[in-house]
Amino acid sequence: MNNKLAILTVNYNHSDRTIKLIKSLENIKFNNFTLYIVNNKGSEEDLKELEKYLQKCLINYKLIYNSTNNGWGTALNLGFKEINKNKLPYTFVVNNDITINEGAIEKMITCLDQNPQVGICGPKILHENGTIQTAGGKMDSLVMYLGITRENTNNHNLMDNKILSDKETLDDCAWMIRSSLMEKIQYPKHIFLYFEELYIVLAVRKLGYDLMYIPMAEVIHEGQASSKEQGESKSKIQTFYLNRNRIIFIKDNFPNKFPIFIFGCLLITTPMLLIKYFLKRDFASVKQILRGLSSE
Repeated sequence: MNNKLAILTVNYNHSDRTIKLIKSLENIKFNNFTLYIVNNKGSEEDLKELEKYLQKCLINYKLIYNSTNNGWGTALNLGFKEINKNKLPYTFVVNNDITINEGAIEKMITCLDQNPQVGICGPKILHENGTIQTAGGKMDSLVMYLGITRENTNNHNLMDNKILSDKETLDDCAWMIRSSLMEKIQYPKHIFLYFEELYIVLAVRKLGYDLMYIPMAEVIHEGQASSKEQGESKSKIQTFYLNRNRIIFIKDNFPNKFPIFIFGCLLITTPMLLIKYFLKRDFASVKQILRGLSSE
């Protein structure tokens, strides 16, 4: 294969995970790529650890220094600017807590090579114990009217590649996209974390491209490391941004459905979540739900 691939990830105060990702890339047969790492402004010590390992690593890389930490999507926008300067047609976006299994990259490149109508393809994402973490999600009425995202269990037993319907989506913790599309669209700057991939999915489809799920390409995802890297507990930051951003996402993309969504969110989704965490006596999460609602 010709050199056509960029691999793009973000580091923020967790060089250990980024180094683990680099090691997984060093251990696979496919090596015809350049790794782009956007380092969001954080600990100088952590950055030095990353730089130290990169000096001796066995892969091509470019380290991009971000002077701020404005979240996952904004960092990816910086990375895509550099990638498109070098005219690399495909970009594999991965969280830094991903381990890439043998053959996964080649299968996704083949998908994009053979299917010019596909803008994004995604692998099967596994837990560390080998069970399925996600085979894509659903973008159905529960998202539109209640802000509830769900796993697409219909895809769990697939063996063949599948073009996804408009009511299905992929997770950008690991997906491969045509780099040129990111010259026309961007990750939303006002979404720090969570729901940002749905903006890209909608924009790619608006440009006339499909999404494809590649079940025989597999990666392993530690899960929620990006939440942990932000300096708060997973539950606090995840609960806040999920509840905040579901409102912003619908307001930005489906304004005609927003009144019904707010009705469903306030009368169904939010009370369900509050009851759930009250029963668990998880009052920190209750606070983050209310904080998420009041921030919009």
